[in-house]
Amino acid sequence: MSEAVALKAAAYLSEVDTVLAAVIRQIGPCTIRPNEDYYQELVDAIISQQLSVHAARSIEGRFRDLFGGKFPSPEAILTTDVDTLRGLGFSRAKGAYVLDLAQHIVDGKVQFDHMDSLGNDEVIAELTAVKGIGTWTAHMFLMFCMGRTDVLPVGDLGIRNGVRKLYGFKDAPTPEQITKLAKKNRWHPTNPSPVGTSGNRSIACRRFSRAGAIRTMRSGPCRSACRTICWPAASAWSACRCCSRRSCILRSWR
Repeated sequence: MSEAVALKAAAYLSEVDTVLAAVIRQIGPCTIRPNEDYYQELVDAIISQQLSVHAARSIEGRFRDLFGGKFPSPEAILTTDVDTLRGLGFSRAKGAYVLDLAQHIVDGKVQFDHMDSLGNDEVIAELTAVKGIGTWTAHMFLMFCMGRTDVLPVGDLGIRNGVRKLYGFKDAPTPEQITKLAKKNRWHPTNPSPVGTSGNRSIACRRFSRAGAIRTMRSGPCRSACRTICWPAASAWSACRCCSRRSCILRSWR
């Protein structure tokens, strides 16, 4: 996803969805850029599942050290075993997942060199055949590694929380509710979008993920611009208790 694509997508989404327009004005366009090393990114994704960034990096460092400081090829990974990987900090399950991915690559069942020519559903089908790679991981791979612009990861908690805050859901919306919202607000238009025929749902979802981390602050003391930070835009205006100036500003904490 190039900067030009991100800017066109932001312009399109701002035009069709007033809620997203407010978030984009404050947070800015999507900054997802594709990573060309699909293999390494997928191995790293398995390692980092349900771990803090610090813990994942530590394990990845020991993993490289096992192979002389370099990221190992699938063939090199298959020379080790689960018990060895457990000694590096892998769980037994994750060790088996990395070995299974390596085996799929060696057997030609996962082929990264042809993925750019596949549709999203085809990529998901190929990846989820590997143990430990579910639909969520495949969605994240499509968005953050391949830079696909039309992915709708409706099961992602960060996105669900962002949609809940932005659109006033009492609870985190279900996948079906998010799908209907995307259709209603034309994140994936029927006609070709300004970024081509691929749609803009990845860009919309990334904004929701960022919005899910926004905190709410009600009336507070004056700051440099004598303004109160509140959420959301149109309906939660509040007055600074020092000067009663009314304002509403979105602030991202990510």
